[in-house]
Amino acid sequence: MHTASSIAPIPKARTSKQNQQIELLTTKLAIPASHPTVIPRDGLIAKLNNGLRRGCQLTLVAARAGAGKTTLLSSWLSQMAALRTANHDDQSLIAPLTLAWLTLDREDNQPIRFWWYLIGAFQTINADLGREAQRLLVASQRPPIRNILALLLNDLAAYSNQILLVLDDFEAITASAIHKGLVFMVDHAPAQLHMVLSSRTNPPLPLARFRAHNQLAEVRGKELDFTVDETAAFLSSLTGVPWRAQDAWALHARTEGWVAGLQIAGLELQKLLTESSLAHVEYEIARCIDGFSGNHQDIREFLEEEVLERQPPHIQAFLLLTSTLGWLNASLCDAVTGQTGSQDLLEHLVRANLFVVPVEGASRWYRYHHIFAEVLRARLCQAQPDLIPLLHQRAALWYQEHSDAVAPMFAGSEVIVVDPPTDDVLRLARESSKHGQATERAMLPALSPIVQERVVGEEASAIYPVLDRGDEIVQLAEQLTQRELEVLRLLAEGLSYAEISNRLVIGLNTLRFHVKNIYGKLAVHQRTHAVARARKLHLLRSI
Repeated sequence: MHTASSIAPIPKARTSKQNQQIELLTTKLAIPASHPTVIPRDGLIAKLNNGLRRGCQLTLVAARAGAGKTTLLSSWLSQMAALRTANHDDQSLIAPLTLAWLTLDREDNQPIRFWWYLIGAFQTINADLGREAQRLLVASQRPPIRNILALLLNDLAAYSNQILLVLDDFEAITASAIHKGLVFMVDHAPAQLHMVLSSRTNPPLPLARFRAHNQLAEVRGKELDFTVDETAAFLSSLTGVPWRAQDAWALHARTEGWVAGLQIAGLELQKLLTESSLAHVEYEIARCIDGFSGNHQDIREFLEEEVLERQPPHIQAFLLLTSTLGWLNASLCDAVTGQTGSQDLLEHLVRANLFVVPVEGASRWYRYHHIFAEVLRARLCQAQPDLIPLLHQRAALWYQEHSDAVAPMFAGSEVIVVDPPTDDVLRLARESSKHGQATERAMLPALSPIVQERVVGEEASAIYPVLDRGDEIVQLAEQLTQRELEVLRLLAEGLSYAEISNRLVIGLNTLRFHVKNIYGKLAVHQRTHAVARARKLHLLRSI
């Protein structure tokens, strides 16, 4: 594997107009080291290897921020380097390749700089690759870029070894001239060249044509999310303590397998464990899961800095205005934002992997990732709190007008109401809809949760839909104890923590420990969901 210290020296050249040297930052050309806590992703590695076996000129790894793209690719290249070192003769494996890496940033949108760095990446393999192309790139009378790339491709074609080049953070490249140059390289790539693009967004390349001509392999979105088993293995490796299946399940459901979120949760648990006795590991894990949300400082800062603040103003505005909705479609978003064109924006958000996913089984309906939605709502409450009631009212009016169309989608929903709701939105829906109950039930999945910032802990009045989906009702990983069943019954009765503590004659910390165990075993995060699942599993009837 190449490191920053082993990168071949690149000769300096002078630009024709500015008479300045083009300096290469060699760390941009270094393959990131593989971290010891990395969890094997054998299925994804096999998919990447299959792209090489098929002879694809390009592999695209596209997923949201923090999905583990760079970690996956650095692990893959580490395996490649190990095979090369071992001179492995197993023909079922990919033949060892010469490896190159380039980490991109926004400054690389200058075509001369981009191609200079790309040639520099190839020259970490062999200093003579692209030498003439490099000279012409800064010549006073520079030929067309295709001619320069043709010289580079000829050098690569004459090179005796297979070459694998990774272009990481490719979403930073927005210059159309660079995109056109890369299309030219893919279309005319020699057999021994394979390029990998790692990006948060779909690059503006002719991907459909590449697929049709067997030029493209892909690893996308959900494929990079951890499974429950991978979540347990990752957290155990990161924290140094074993995770029970129900705890891993609960945190996986909360993060939806998002790798960066799990990383932050694991680091938070490490901090908790250093501040307390290891004898209370299960309690600290429960605390970690309970406190993990979009309000967590590290999560909020990551998503605001790496996702929200990188979007243009009109995208930021759309995200915030629609954050009060649980489910979204174009017509509803048009009504809530007071603008048109929401379908194009929703499709853009999906293509850009901006924590927006289509709802399974509901055509043209979408939702935000749970944690991202919490971050957006918190920002909205901070920036424009007075606007929130108006957004709720607009949504309620939309559901009133579209109840016939949307009510069948949620006909199997079980609505759990904690305390009589007084929100003006629901009152408006009840009073003005000719289908009263149907409209109320239909609108809940799209509006819930609608009031967050004034809610404090378990005692809040809130409304949550619990979809009656058979695949979600599974056998408990571990049965509830008699004490946990007693706590669950009192939770279902609506008692406060203080009241439950007095009734059972136990301390609040002990009660919280029991509650977290209950949540973990039921794979939920909130009282309302715990009670709903317990009823579906007939746990309350046995008390």
